Formats: sequence, C-alpha cells, structure tokens
Amino acid sequence: AAPREAAPRPRPFAELIEAITAGADASALAGMLGPIRRRFRVFGALRPVLEGMSPERADACTLSLLEALLVVSPPEARMPEGTTFAVRAAAACPDGRVAAALRGEGATDAERAVAARFGGAGLADVLPLAVALHHAGLSLGPVHHGASGRDRRELPALADLVADPGAFWRVGVRSARGSGDVWLIGALSPEGRAIAVQLAAVTRRPYVALVAPGVDPVPGLRSTAWDAAGVDAALAEIASWSTGPSTDEDEPSE
Repeated sequence: AAPREAAPRPRPFAELIEAITAGADASALAGMLGPIRRRFRVFGALRPVLEGMSPERADACTLSLLEALLVVSPPEARMPEGTTFAVRAAAACPDGRVAAALRGEGATDAERAVAARFGGAGLADVLPLAVALHHAGLSLGPVHHGASGRDRRELPALADLVADPGAFWRVGVRSARGSGDVWLIGALSPEGRAIAVQLAAVTRRPYVALVAPGVDPVPGLRSTAWDAAGVDAALAEIASWSTGPSTDEDEPSE
C-alpha cells in the first residue's frame, strides 16, 4: 500500500489569530490565551497578518490582544514585544486608540492599563519619532525601554537604564539595505548617562542618538538634538547604513 501522507501541521496560533482578525473582544481572546504557556510567540505569528491590514483595523486588533494579555499574564511577566507592537500600531495609526492610550489619553480602564503595562517614562516622546520613521518607509523593529535583555546579559549595569527616572528608549529600524537603532535620550541621572555611554561602547548595531529638548548632550556619546532637523539628520544617517537585510526577530520575553 502506498504510504500515507502526513497530515499538515496546524499553523501555530491559527485559531487565536482568526479570532483576533474577526474582531473578538479582549475577554474572548483572554479565554483562548489562558492555556498557552509561551504566549509571547503570538506576536511573531500575528505580525505579518497585521501588516496586511489597514492601519485602523490593525490598531483595533492590537488593542484587543494587549488588553487580553493583561488579563492572563502575571504582573511580573516581562513582555517587551507588547511595547513593540503598541508602538508599531501607534506609528501607523497616530489617531488610533493605541496611540491615544500610550499618550495617556485612554478612554477606558483597560486602555489606561495597557499604557501602564506596555508604556513607560518618555514614551509619549517616542511616538512622534516612530511616526516619522514609519512615514519614511522604515520598518520598526524591537522597541526597548532601556537596554534589551541581550544587552543586559552582556553588561548587567544596563538594567539600571529601565529603573532610571529619566527616559532612554531604543527603536529598532529596518530597511532593505540595513538595520540599526534610534536612541531617544531624556533626562537621565548622571549614572544613567554614564551607562548610556557604556551601551554605545558595547552595542553591535549601528545607532543614531537623539537628545530630548531641554536635555544636555551626553559627553562621550555621539548625538544630535531631538527636533525636526535632528530627525532629518537621523534619517539621513539611517539611509547610509549598509548592514544587509536584517534577519533579526523581536527579542523574546525572558
């Protein structure tokens, strides 16, 4: 007898993604997410689906997913991918509900909880930058408040960048020619400013640093002012990167 063909493997999260795209509310999605252990993997599966949607629809789907994750995830669980997805949605749809929530203008308790969990000090300043990068045709990669988990493993002191009351954000950008990071530096403490210089010394990716208005440049760190001219300069520098097409995926939760 002819060998039986193996049944096709189901696409990971197929039912969950179908429910998200069909407009299921956060409560229904939470029920589906509850039994899943490595929930962060849904972000990688969902990204290409969202990229094929209109910005308004992707905004609504992103908000429902983030609200559902709040229901089923313990407060101590780190989900940096959630911040990345929120910023991507806000960049593509700056007048949408995700952007409003991240700016502190959430209309519901759930939206305000999304901002508290996936936002952070200085994120409202990151959003116009993300919009400018998106409009320039760049793909937004991982968005980190402080250093990434990989950075902290290589230089443990970088963990203090998240605890610093000032803001330090990194927005990954990807183009057909290369990839790197845009840093947004706020009013860091003297210790935080010193740690940012250490990060510049160990990072393996090209970067351009923007210093927020009213903040002094960081000695030892190549940077420009975070204003219209600074953003134009950053875009010009990004265009010069030639690292090759990026294959990096969003860094998983730890």
